Amino acid sequence: MTSPRPSLGRTLLIATAVFSVGLLLALTSEPRRVGDGVEYWAMATQLASGRRPAPNAIELAELNAQATAIGHGFDRSALSFPELVGADGRQDFPHFWLYPAAVAPALVLAALMGIHPAWAFTCTNLLLLALAWAVAARRLPLAAVALVLAGPLTWWIDKAHGDVFTVSLLAIACALWAEAPSAALVIAAPAAAQNPALMPLWTLWAIVTAWRLGADRATRRTALVAIAAGGAILSLPLAYYQWHLHTWSPLMHYVTPSPPSTRTMLTLIADPSVGLVPNAPFVCIGAAVLCATAWRRSTRVPWTTWLIAAAGSASLLASFAQSVNVNHGATPGMNRWMLWLTPFVLLFAGRRTEGIATPWRNRTIIALAAANVAWGIWAFRPALPEVYRYPSPLAARLWTVAPGLYQPAPEVFAERVSHREPALVPTAWTGCTIVLIENGSWPAPCVPVAPTPPACRGAGRLCYAVPASGASERRSGEAASFTVLGAAAFPRTVARGWTADAPFAAILRARLDAIGVERSPAPDLVRATQAIEWATAWSTGTRIAIYIEHASDGASVRVRVDNDYSGELFDLDRRIVVGAVTVQRSGPTPSGIAVNVPIQHGLIALAVP
Repeated sequence: MTSPRPSLGRTLLIATAVFSVGLLLALTSEPRRVGDGVEYWAMATQLASGRRPAPNAIELAELNAQATAIGHGFDRSALSFPELVGADGRQDFPHFWLYPAAVAPALVLAALMGIHPAWAFTCTNLLLLALAWAVAARRLPLAAVALVLAGPLTWWIDKAHGDVFTVSLLAIACALWAEAPSAALVIAAPAAAQNPALMPLWTLWAIVTAWRLGADRATRRTALVAIAAGGAILSLPLAYYQWHLHTWSPLMHYVTPSPPSTRTMLTLIADPSVGLVPNAPFVCIGAAVLCATAWRRSTRVPWTTWLIAAAGSASLLASFAQSVNVNHGATPGMNRWMLWLTPFVLLFAGRRTEGIATPWRNRTIIALAAANVAWGIWAFRPALPEVYRYPSPLAARLWTVAPGLYQPAPEVFAERVSHREPALVPTAWTGCTIVLIENGSWPAPCVPVAPTPPACRGAGRLCYAVPASGASERRSGEAASFTVLGAAAFPRTVARGWTADAPFAAILRARLDAIGVERSPAPDLVRATQAIEWATAWSTGTRIAIYIEHASDGASVRVRVDNDYSGELFDLDRRIVVGAVTVQRSGPTPSGIAVNVPIQHGLIALAVP
C-alpha cells in the first residue's frame, strides 16, 4: 500500500526546519571563499548590478577592488582569465553563470542589508535545499530523503559553490521521476546546463521520457514541451560560449579526453581521502538496502529507471575520471562531484513506504538516515576548513603500514603528499614507504633501491614504487615492487630527484643502509647551505647523514642539532673518505659544517661520540 502524502502544512514545516537548522549551522561558520567561489561571486555581482555576467576591463578592475574590500579569501583568488576574453573585450569565467543568476536576487538584498555577500549564497543554497526536501518528502519516505539531502552535503550550505544547487535539483528530479517524468526532465536541465558532465545523463533522461510517455499513452504534447524546454535550457551555455568564445565550454580545457582510468574511478569511489564510500558511508549502505528492496519487490522498479541510475553513474564517473583536477578544492576532503551521484538513491525509494518492503528494512533506513544526519552535522559541519592538500588519517595510516594495498590516482597522492597544487613530482610518503616516480626519477631523500622498469621511463611516465621494508628483505629478494601508471594527466612541478642508474646511487644507498638512517628523512635538519647546489638529510637522533651535491670552494652546511657530533665526509664518486667532520650542539643559531674540498656528490656521516 502507498501511504498518503503528508499535508501541505507538514511539508512547509519540514522545509522551514531544514532552512532553520541549516541557518544555525551556517552561523557557527564564517563567510569565506573556497575553491572557485570568487568566480560565482563575480558573476552574481555582475548580474545583480544589471550587467552582463562577463565583465569588461573596467568592470573586472571594480570586481577586484570589491573582492579586496570583502576579504575572507575572496581577495586571494584569481579573477583574471585572459584566455577567456571574447572579441568584445569581455571576459568569461570557466563556470557558467546560471547558478550565479539564481543567487543575484539574494545578493541585491544582502547589499541593501549591508551583510557579507557570502550570505546571499548561503540563503540561496538553503532555499534550494528546503525546496528539495519539501518536494521529495511529499513523495518519498523522509528517511530516504535524509540519506541524500543531509550528511556530507551539509558542509556546502554556506559556500559560494554550485554543489547544493546541483544536488537539490537532481534530488527533485529523481523524486518526481516515477510520476512526473516530464517535470523531472525540465528541473534537471539547469543542473546539466551548469555542469557539462551532466549533459549525457540529461540526454538519456530525455530519450527515456519520450519512450515512457509513448508506452504509457500519456499526452505526447507534454513530453515534447518538456524535452523542448529542457533542451533549450541545456543548449543555453553551449550557444553562449560558441557565440562569445567559439568553444562549447571553457571547462573542456580542464579535461583530458581519453579512456577513463579504472584506478581513478576506483579512487573516486573508495579512496579514504576523496572517495564517496568512506566519506558518505550511510548513504552508500542505504543505497544498497533500497536497491536490494526494489529488486526483490513484487512490483519491480522499471528497467528504464535502473538504466538511468546505472548509465548515469557510469557516465558521471567516466567524466570525472578524465578531469585534470580530480583532487580539487572547495571540500573538507572528499571529491564533491561524487555527491552528484547520491540523488539516484531516490529513484529506488518508492513512493512513501512502498520502497521499504519490511519493518526490518524500514528501521534500517531510519537508523541509517539518523546516523547520516549526525555524520553531516559533525564530520561535515560548515565550520570545518577546506582540506584537499593533506591525506585523511586512514590514508596516511595505510601508506605507512600497508602501502602495497592502497595506491590511489597519482594526482591525489602527489598533491596530498607534497601539500601543493600543482604537485611536486616525483614525491614520496614519509619514510619513503611508497614513492611516486616520474621518468625513472626518485624524489630526494628516497634513494633508489632498485632499477626502474622500462615502462616507468620516458617523459611524463609515472609509476608507484614500494621499497621492501628492510635491508634483510632487500637482500633476500625483490628490492621494490613497481606499479605502472602510464602518462601523467595532471599539472605538476618537477621536483629534485635521482635515478637508480646514477653512478653514485648504489654506494649512497649502501652507506645509508650501513649507517641505519635510510628510512629517516630529516627535512628540517639542514637550515642553509653555501656554495652547494642542493642538500638533503636523514637522522635518527644519534646518527645523521647529509647528502651534498656540487659543492665548490668555501662550501658549508648549517644544521640545527641537539648534540655534539663527529664523523667524516665521503666522496661518493671516488668512493673515498676526504676529511673528518665535527659539529657542536646548536645554540641560538644553527651549527656550521665546513666542506673543505670541492666535491660533486658527497655524504657527511655523523654520530654522537
